[in-house]
Amino acid sequence: MRSGRFSSQLNGRAEVNRQRNRKGATREFLGEFLGLNPGSTGPQIIAAGADRNLAASSIYRDLKTWRRIHRTANGRYWLDKIGDPELAVAAEVEHAFEIVKSSRLSDATKVEVLVQLSKTASRAPPVTRAVLELIGLPKLSRRVRSAMLPFVHIAIRAAFQPQESRSATSGIPRPRYAARLLESTLRLLDAFLDDQGGDGTIAWNTLYAIVTSPDAPHDLDLMGIAKRAIAIEVKGGLPSPSPVKAFLRKLAENERVGPAMKRELLRRVTMARGTSRERIRNLFEALDLGQLPRRSLSTPNPDLPPGP
Repeated sequence: MRSGRFSSQLNGRAEVNRQRNRKGATREFLGEFLGLNPGSTGPQIIAAGADRNLAASSIYRDLKTWRRIHRTANGRYWLDKIGDPELAVAAEVEHAFEIVKSSRLSDATKVEVLVQLSKTASRAPPVTRAVLELIGLPKLSRRVRSAMLPFVHIAIRAAFQPQESRSATSGIPRPRYAARLLESTLRLLDAFLDDQGGDGTIAWNTLYAIVTSPDAPHDLDLMGIAKRAIAIEVKGGLPSPSPVKAFLRKLAENERVGPAMKRELLRRVTMARGTSRERIRNLFEALDLGQLPRRSLSTPNPDLPPGP
């Protein structure tokens, strides 16, 4: 008799497990529940799923992996498009972070997600903790980092040109948020500043958005960046209209950096020859730094090494 009762209990549990594990049951429930209750929290969804004998682990797994599900920064879940564009973008950033950090997914998948994120983020530029986590991800391939550049530009404008972002969902004080974002951004941009294609243009336009912001940090090494830009222009620069030249024009207006740039160009012209010398002369005039002194245009000292 005991054996019969025990078998009956096992059969009952097996039946419950079959109901819980029926293929597609969890997603069927989530689609129905979130369609009727958008913005529900995890505990609310789990409680409703328990009424259908759905395992909490299965629900949480699908909440995390199902592409139709979006989670906002305040822990609420939505199905498909979220009504509030700021919440929708915040959810997209979190989804992209989970995809890009995965070591199991291909670069092609990550690139596709980042391209879509850039299109979405332009509707409501985000200022969220997930932005910092995404841009700060280490050990990404150049291909993935390249695909991230447009989103980085949007994130920088949202942080350093705050009139462009209505978002206030980060939970991090804006000065600290901007400092952390800047650190990760400068590290990511460095590899693309010499790029002759679109990546170089985006990288320099992103730097321009930083230095023209009233919130740009006072300890930012503007002269270090200016030297990098000058070196690129002397080598031939980026295709016209050059974002590097626009960047240098803006720095030339700085009462501290402008004179230092003039001294740097004078130093370079005394060592340069040929095409490099002509480019320095043209750059000097384009930046409205005045005329090069005649002695700087005389034949360079042959004992000096050639300029870049």
